[in-house]
Amino acid sequence: VDMAQLKELHARYNRAGFELIGVNLDEQAATAVDYLTKNRLPWAQLHEPGGLDSRLAQELGIMNLPTMILVDETGKVAHRGIHITELENDLSKRLRGKEPPATATAPVPAPAAPQTTNKGINFKK
Repeated sequence: VDMAQLKELHARYNRAGFELIGVNLDEQAATAVDYLTKNRLPWAQLHEPGGLDSRLAQELGIMNLPTMILVDETGKVAHRGIHITELENDLSKRLRGKEPPATATAPVPAPAAPQTTNKGINFKK
């Protein structure tokens, strides 16, 4: 997945309700921390070790990486395995008319340092 494309989509559709959550399944949290230190992302990042055998991968039915799952505003899976090339078209249809007025501005929070939680490392924005 091209992170530059995801950043662009996040910037374009975030105020209309689109949010990303990254999940890293590397065995070592240090791998995720190193990547995120060098490549700051404006959305939450979770880490759970175990790869495709991890609890999270099993619960979400993730069989290969990377996997994108589009969840709608009601919490239901709208599209499993959506490709980055399909995502913008899908978002533009789903979020049409939900954009806030052009004059509205939302402050962009600075990313915080990674935080440890009881389920792994949670890289909050």
